Amino acid sequence: MTAPYTQRLPALELEIKRATPDVPDDGKYYVLAKGQILGAFPSLKRAQERYKKYVEESGYQPPAKPKLTAEELVRREDLHRDIDRTAAYWADAHKFRRGGKLRHR
Repeated sequence: MTAPYTQRLPALELEIKRATPDVPDDGKYYVLAKGQILGAFPSLKRAQERYKKYVEESGYQPPAKPKLTAEELVRREDLHRDIDRTAAYWADAHKFRRGGKLRHR
């Protein structure tokens, strides 16, 4: 039995599948567009080449990432500064450990 594999681009209803209920469990990678098989390939690399060709032919462009506001940039910088400060504190915390073995009275 072959391990299942799936790669999707939902906007185009494009998929690469192997050993799933939709395609035969013969070890091949199947490229599907809107449920129709475009091809079966012996390697993931060859299937991805076909997948990329379909994306290029479709003219698909991924949506642009939204630009961050100045306020959001400052908030993220503050967060990263706090994370760095906390990491530095805990990295050196062992140097300041007091005492040694616990003493019972």
